[in-house]
Amino acid sequence: MRVNSKSTRVRGSRHGIAIVYALVIMTALIAFMSLGVDMARVHYSKGELETAADAAARYGASFLPSGTTAVKNACIATAAANTVDGSPLVLDPNTDIVIGTWNSSSKTFTPGGTSPDAVQVNAARAAANGIPLFFASVLGRSTCSIHATAVAILQTGSASTARIDGIMNPYLAGMPNGTYGGADVSGTAPTNAPYQVSGITLTAGQVLTFSVTGSAADDPVNINQNWDPDGQPGGIRTNDSGYLNGMSQLTTQQASLVGIFLDSSQPNLTAAPPALDMSSSTAMNYTSLSPELKQPFFIGDGKKSDGTVQQIVVPAGATRLFLGTHDNINWTNNSGYYLVTVNGAAAKIHSVK
Repeated sequence: MRVNSKSTRVRGSRHGIAIVYALVIMTALIAFMSLGVDMARVHYSKGELETAADAAARYGASFLPSGTTAVKNACIATAAANTVDGSPLVLDPNTDIVIGTWNSSSKTFTPGGTSPDAVQVNAARAAANGIPLFFASVLGRSTCSIHATAVAILQTGSASTARIDGIMNPYLAGMPNGTYGGADVSGTAPTNAPYQVSGITLTAGQVLTFSVTGSAADDPVNINQNWDPDGQPGGIRTNDSGYLNGMSQLTTQQASLVGIFLDSSQPNLTAAPPALDMSSSTAMNYTSLSPELKQPFFIGDGKKSDGTVQQIVVPAGATRLFLGTHDNINWTNNSGYYLVTVNGAAAKIHSVK
């Protein structure tokens, strides 16, 4: 039998060329898969990074009145609460967080300044900490670096001043006239209703500060005590009526100034949030507090023991803020009043994608 060696060689060469073509096509397919899958992951992670940078800058800027350390701590904590590709964002306080001033005309940020009003956050997942690439690693590229910069400018908000009488029961906030504040001696709306702050439009994440003067007492026995807005030292009380009118319990000092955020609905129509225990000196000496809707919180004189202005972060959904005094029962026989100025400030974001 004769073997056609030429035909065999042709078929062999064709098989070789087919293998080469297959390899080229497979390489191209891998490249396209990399673009389709890896780049989608990078794009999504980039969005997460921008969101985290914006949040860190905005929250950090709200602490500008409290100094550099407070700003950087706020930025770092907020960044860590946001994930990028499944991992918390880590900021270097020395290189990633810059305090400076913002020129609204030229829209430029300048580090430093005698009266800084802005915070710049430079966030990145770069080099070995870049976003891992699965398909592209076949082609020799294992990670992709992403960067985002956000500048938050602290804008002075409006202010509202009001007199808060000792008889104002926070558990009557948002309730219709005739509602009891627990026991008969706890008062009724509107006579003993708390004061609804006006002149400030509330937005989620907005920072409020309080300047408070005056004195009050919680009953005739103590009427000459003239306690300051922090209330009776060591006189820890919890509302005897429990979770009243859809609002949670608060444990803190008697006769102290307290606040409560509500949305536009009547509070007793939905369940109460968890109770807030602010009975310890540490709890009352907070730097920043983020209460929930319908959760009464301690304000006191609005300052920490070292004089640092305390900050209250407005919760999502809040449309109303009420102010009253803390008691366990019998608001009707309280005396005195506090003069309160509520300052609203908001941080505006300028993002560099």
